[in-house]
Amino acid sequence: MGLGRIDGTRAAAVIAGAAGLCIGTVNVSANAPRAAAASGMASLLAQPSGERAGDAPQVVAEIPEAASRYYRVLQRNPEPGYIFDRYCGAWLADHDPEDLEAFLKARADAGEASDGLLLAFYYVRDGRNVEAITRFRETLESNPKNGRGWFEKAKVEASTLDCETARADLAKAHANSGGELDFVEEVGKLRGTLLIRTGQPEQAAQIWQALLALRPNDEALREDLIQLRVDEWLYEEAIGALEELIETTPDPRDRVARRLW
Repeated sequence: MGLGRIDGTRAAAVIAGAAGLCIGTVNVSANAPRAAAASGMASLLAQPSGERAGDAPQVVAEIPEAASRYYRVLQRNPEPGYIFDRYCGAWLADHDPEDLEAFLKARADAGEASDGLLLAFYYVRDGRNVEAITRFRETLESNPKNGRGWFEKAKVEASTLDCETARADLAKAHANSGGELDFVEEVGKLRGTLLIRTGQPEQAAQIWQALLALRPNDEALREDLIQLRVDEWLYEEAIGALEELIETTPDPRDRVARRLW
């Protein structure tokens, strides 16, 4: 496939234009001692809403001290990854998974957008994609400018082969990227990969070439895009992109290393 160079202005237009392409209380019996009720109340942090009639409200554990510092960071910048994994690990060191889920659900049901996303990330981590998508949807309805949220939702939808919805959500993620190049790059890589998997490699090439035009000197990005082609069995295209990278590599040692790739 052809991978002609394009300038930065056209690159931004290509990326934007291609955005639509596929890719508490405790329920205590009247006969229970008052002391037991007081003890139960002391352990509550919040009461999850939406209990069915007849259900006993779940007691929500307090956040462990070891998890609180990660939680403060995630409230400001909710996203999956290292900090979120450390947060979950700190919870699970002394509590059951149900305690962590109950805490996040109580906070999310109270209307905290960051906690809604964290609960969705927890569902993804636990392999519960349907629940994750539902929580993403509920959270983003009232927080539609959260580009990261739309992107993470699209990733889950892509894994369930819901290309139409993923396409729309990637468009929203791009529109709310705030011009942050690292995030634009993430969105573009995923979009290109999904286009290849749905039989549109030429469109993928345009998007990836547009990313390169935005970062013409980023050799790491070039290597990433070559590897994505290899992963998708586009060997001829990968070889062509690699040869172009070798020709523009100034360091002789790097040129040799890339010839041995």
